[in-house]
Amino acid sequence: NNQLKSNFSVELVEDKSIEISASSNISSNSFKIYDVSGRLVQENSFSNNITIDTKFFKKGKYIMNFYTNENIVESKKILVQ
Repeated sequence: NNQLKSNFSVELVEDKSIEISASSNISSNSFKIYDVSGRLVQENSFSNNITIDTKFFKKGKYIMNFYTNENIVESKKILVQ
């Protein structure tokens, strides 16, 4: 059973913010958030944890791509309501 372990935890907090945590063995992380039309909404670098304010996000679905050393390693879908 070869299950892939997620390196990133994403939690939507009361539709006001997104909390992201990275596993401790990864030091150089970044993310990009895209809306459903493919428009880049936000990008940032972080080490272990970051909180993103979503009050300026329109309601809807978003795709978060996570990168380590410029290589995409994981994608997650989020829903802002």
